[in-house]
Amino acid sequence: RVLFRSAKTGWLFDGWDGDYTAIDDSVVVKATYRSTFADLQVSAIEIPAEITSGENLEIRWTVANTGNPQFNGSMTEKVTLVSATDESVTIDAASPSFTEIIPRNESIERSAIVAVPLKGWVGAWKVRIETAIRPSVMEYAENNVKVSEAAVEIRAAPLPDLSIKTITLDLDPAEYMPLDTVTVRYVVQNTGTGAAKAPWRDRLYLCKNGTKVTLATLNETEDIAAGDEVERTIQ
Repeated sequence: RVLFRSAKTGWLFDGWDGDYTAIDDSVVVKATYRSTFADLQVSAIEIPAEITSGENLEIRWTVANTGNPQFNGSMTEKVTLVSATDESVTIDAASPSFTEIIPRNESIERSAIVAVPLKGWVGAWKVRIETAIRPSVMEYAENNVKVSEAAVEIRAAPLPDLSIKTITLDLDPAEYMPLDTVTVRYVVQNTGTGAAKAPWRDRLYLCKNGTKVTLATLNETEDIAAGDEVERTIQ
């Protein structure tokens, strides 16, 4: 900030960057003042039009220094997903950091890879980038935040949904004796929209009055396609 002072009238003008002239009855003062702080700004946020849950979301943006001196240091940024339909709904997606020299009127390219979970993030999201959030950077202006104009559509990935359809025993339970071998046949069905990818384990339990005892374990080695069912046997 620059201040002009007159011996007769006191302060005549104050202002920010620019060329100023202050005049009183006897003095003409001309001055040019420029800020001595860097000024980092985010621009050009790039995101894909759509991805599927479970995939990686790649985000790219530009950080420009529009201040006077170069920026030379380290900082942390913040990447946030903002619901395209309700901006109060947000997800903290990433906190990338960097150490760079950014000369005056130049810029650097930044990026982040966000692992999108299979569930919970389905919908349309804009991306908000905040630069220079940590540590605090002395800047000419606080204009470090930008939200993408476009939104990325995160679509639900096809997922399996396994359940037990039927269970059949080779004997009436009333006929079992100690040390008997019991053969259990059961049908597993996949009512989801995606294939169930092996391997996984099936377990047979004996339950009574809230107590559960593991009797056997079967290692599954075959996939079950969406809409299919398979019969398994365990002893």
